[in-house]
Amino acid sequence: MLIVLTSEREIENEAMLLNQLFENGLEVLHLRKPTFSIGGYRDLLRDVDKQYYQRIVIHQFHDLCKEFKLKGIHIQEQPRIDLGDQLFEYFQLFKSEGFSVSSSFHEPEVLNACTIKFDYHLLSPVFSSISKQGYKGRGFDVNHIDKTIIGMGGVNTETIHKVYELGYSGVGVLGGIWNSENSIESFKLISKECNKVRDFNLELLSGDGELTKLKEILSDKYTQLDIDNALISAVAYGKKEVADYLISLGGDISYGDYEGVYYAVHNNELEGVKYAISKGVDINVNEGMILNAAIYTTIQAKCKEMLKWILEHKASVELLTQDSKDLLGKYGTKEQQELINSLYIEN
Repeated sequence: MLIVLTSEREIENEAMLLNQLFENGLEVLHLRKPTFSIGGYRDLLRDVDKQYYQRIVIHQFHDLCKEFKLKGIHIQEQPRIDLGDQLFEYFQLFKSEGFSVSSSFHEPEVLNACTIKFDYHLLSPVFSSISKQGYKGRGFDVNHIDKTIIGMGGVNTETIHKVYELGYSGVGVLGGIWNSENSIESFKLISKECNKVRDFNLELLSGDGELTKLKEILSDKYTQLDIDNALISAVAYGKKEVADYLISLGGDISYGDYEGVYYAVHNNELEGVKYAISKGVDINVNEGMILNAAIYTTIQAKCKEMLKWILEHKASVELLTQDSKDLLGKYGTKEQQELINSLYIEN
C-alpha cells in the first residue's frame, strides 16, 4: 500500500497536482492541512475531481467524510488519546457507515497494545524525516506485530525496500513527494519501487504459504497478473491452501504454460504436482513436460518418489524425449531405468 499525505503548507495549483497523482495511480491520499478551516478543506475538495473522493482519507473535520462521501477518516495520535473512553464509540460511528478508520502512532508498543481494530496504522518515524528537520528515524521493526502498519518518515526510492523488510504492509510518503522538484515524477518513481517490492512479496508469501499476510496485500488491490504469478509460486512449493485462495480469486493454473506445475516438478515438490493434477491439469500436458522434468529431478534428487507417482498416474512413457532417455541411460540408477522399462513392456 502506498499512501501519500498532502503537504502541510498550501501549494499552488494543489488540486490540479492531486488530480494528477490520482491519474497516475495513487490509491490513497491522506488530506491533512493543519492550518485550514473547514471552509478551506471544502474549497480544496471541491476542486478535486469527484471520481477520486473514494480514495481520500481526511485528518480533520471528519464530518466532511460523510458530506463528500470520502474513503474514510484518520484519527491523529493526540485526538485519539483525548477521546479516551469514547474512542470506540467514535470509531464505530464511522465504521458502521462503511468508512475506513486509521490512526497515527509513534511507539510500536502503544500500537500493538491498542484494542481498536483500525483498518491500518501509521507508524513514524521509521527513518529520519525528509519534511521535518531534526526528526530522527528510529528504525522500528514491526515483524512481530500482527496488524496492518504503514511505515512513515524518510521514505523515498532508496528506503522503500528496507521499510518492507522491517515488516510494514506499506509506506506513507510526505517529504519524498512534496520536497522534490517535480512531485508527480517523484511519485511515479516511488510507486514503481513499491510495485517491485509488492510483486516480490506476493511471490515470496505465496511460496512460503503465508496466507494471512498474502490476503493483507491483496485486500488493497490486485490484478490478474498478480494472482497468476502468485499462483505459480504456491503450486511450485506445494502450498495448497494458498493456491485454493488464489484460484478463488480467478488465478489460472495454466498461466505461463503451466509454469507453476513445471517448477513443482523441478523443485521435487510432489504435493504441488498432486495438487495440479487434482485441479484438472493433464498429466501429459505440453507433450510430456511433467514426465520429462521429473526424469531430471529424479536423477538430481536421487530419489524415485516423484517419478513413480507420475508414472502410476498414467504419464505416457511414449512422450519421453531423447534427452530424457540419454539422461536415464547415463546417470539414472538401475532402479529408475527398470521403472521406465517396465512400463514399456506393459505397453
